[in-house]
Amino acid sequence: MYPKLSGVVTPDLVQTIGSGKFSASYVNWSRTMQLLRDNAPEWLPFSVPAPDGGIVHRAPVGGYLLIGFRHADGRETPTVPQAVMDHKNTSIQFDQITARDITDTHRRGICLASALLFGLAY
Repeated sequence: MYPKLSGVVTPDLVQTIGSGKFSASYVNWSRTMQLLRDNAPEWLPFSVPAPDGGIVHRAPVGGYLLIGFRHADGRETPTVPQAVMDHKNTSIQFDQITARDITDTHRRGICLASALLFGLAY
């Protein structure tokens, strides 16, 4: 059984950036990780290695990470793909992906996976 974390995020934890039709409400990644540590303490994120031994899997355009969670007792969740995208949510060509793109994608992917698999901030 996986943690059920719906309801953990309260309105005071939500931030908004931008304005008008370009505004977005979100919970920042570091707060999400703290909420995971506090409410699912023995679950840690993991990434599935790509066939070439790296972390980025090839897609028809760009790449993606596969992220899941592993419990201290060895149980694992299914993995969730997170595309490597720029700040405009556009895929980055595989050969143009940088280390910064990977770390940003990893953080976004953990947030996505925690929402999808555990209901955190869903």
